[in-house]
Formats: sequence, C-alpha cells, structure tokens
Amino acid sequence: MRLTWIGMLLLITGIAQAQVKTIQGLVLDETDQPLTGATVYTSDKKSSAITDLDGLFKLTNVNVGDTLVVSYVSYQTFKQVIKSSDNFFRVALAPDERMLDEVVIVGYGQQKKASVVGAIAQVSTKELTQSPVSNVSNALAGRLPGMITVQRSGEPGSDMANMYIRGISTFGSNQSPLILVDGVDRDIRMMDVSEIESISILKDASATAIYGTRGINGVIILKLKTPQQVKEEKNIKKIDDFLKPKGVNRRNARYYIDGKEVPASTAYQTSIEQMEVKTGADGILEIYIKPMIFLRGEYE
Repeated sequence: MRLTWIGMLLLITGIAQAQVKTIQGLVLDETDQPLTGATVYTSDKKSSAITDLDGLFKLTNVNVGDTLVVSYVSYQTFKQVIKSSDNFFRVALAPDERMLDEVVIVGYGQQKKASVVGAIAQVSTKELTQSPVSNVSNALAGRLPGMITVQRSGEPGSDMANMYIRGISTFGSNQSPLILVDGVDRDIRMMDVSEIESISILKDASATAIYGTRGINGVIILKLKTPQQVKEEKNIKKIDDFLKPKGVNRRNARYYIDGKEVPASTAYQTSIEQMEVKTGADGILEIYIKPMIFLRGEYE
C-alpha cells in the first residue's frame, strides 16, 4: 500500500513538472513590423518579458492553462490560453483607436498625449533616418509642424540649418530655440541621427513656461537612445549583413554563444568577433557567435 502511494505521488509530481514549459514568440503591429518594448506576461504574473528590437520574447516556467497577455500602448491587448502544444506564438496586435495614451515628452518629464494641453509635436528616429542627411537640424526639415529650418550654406561643417519655432519671435540677437539633450543644454551640430530616440518641440507659452525666458523662442527636447539600444542596433545590422548573401532571416534562427543556446536579446548585446551559420536537425537556422574578449582595456 505504501509503495502504491509513493508511486502515485511520483506520477503526480511528474505530471505537474510536465505542465511547466518555456514559450517564445514574435509580436507584430498591423503592418507586420516587429513591435519593440511590448509587455508580455502570464495571467498569474509569475513570468514576464519585454520584446526586443525584433519583437521577440521568451517566457520560462510557464504553466499550461495560464493565459498569455501581450499589451502595447495604443494597441488592443492580446490574450490566449497556453496549451501543452504551444511553443511559439506569432502575435499580431491591432490598433485601438479609442486609446490616446501615447507618451510624449514635455518640459517636466513624460505625459500621456490625452492629458497634454500645450502645443507639442514629436518625431521618432524612424522618420528622421528617412532623410539622407548627416545633420540633425536638416533631418528635421518638414518633419515637425510649426518648425521652420533655413540652411544658408552647404559647406561641410557649416551646413547646420537655423531653426525657428512658429517663425521669428524676436529681432534680438538670440532667435534660436532652447535645445536640451537628455535635459542638458548642448549643441547638436555633430550629433548622429541614429543615436536619437525621439525629438519633441514645445511651441506655445503653456508648454514652455517651465523654462521661463529661456524658452521664449520655443524648446527642442531630444531623448537619446541608451548605450544598450545603440549596441543592439549595431549588432543586428552586423548579423543582417552577414546573413543577407545567404538569403536567410535572423528572426527564424537560434543563437549560440560558446556552444550554449541563448535568447536573441542576449546575442544582440554581445560584442561579436566571428559568426558561423549552420542548419539544425529540425531545419531551423543556428547562428554560432564567437564573442570578443575584453582584456587590459582592449579587445583581444
């Protein structure tokens, strides 16, 4: 009898363990483009993740029967019960027209778009990089309502455009808007457009009041990408350039560093020295990465 009970306990334990699994997935928008920064979690809140630049996520210790929840600002929340046969989810989020919760940068931090009463316009890096120019001021031309840019010279080093918000508000010596980069007043002449996450301009008195007389000509607020974001984008470009001649897609691959499988987000944060591509037994692409070793202040 005792052995029977022990056997039943072992069987129940084995079944319970079999119900715990790891799932992966891809989150896309309505145009089938990856959504970066989407929140992914299970209904019991025991497992959660944020999608990377490719829209990929990975959840561990997930119980079969839990509900997978995917949410993103201004998109409808996705929910689906996790089955034992589910290993990879391809989630396409639909826009929620009723939500006006987009976050914009204001003088004192961030605020939901629905609660902003000042005149504020915003542009993202994706729009800026569409212009084949190296200067940030020239990339802003025609991108923000209420901003006028005038480029007076094409000479290298002197090609920065004069920027005016809602025209020229004074005939004094200072007609330029206040420019803040991550909260610091600095020149953007030599700044790389790809390092910028977003740009907001504050145009009217209610939006610029916090800056007093310094904001009389308007305020331009730049939010830079973190070093991790910049590194991740460069590594993704390196991987894409490596795979392009082979005609394969990095989103459908598994990544290995020093022979150990790692999430795609870990691979993108690794300083890559060499890469090798193989095809697994199941037909899935496998990318083997040899990382750089940092010794004595140098990569060796």
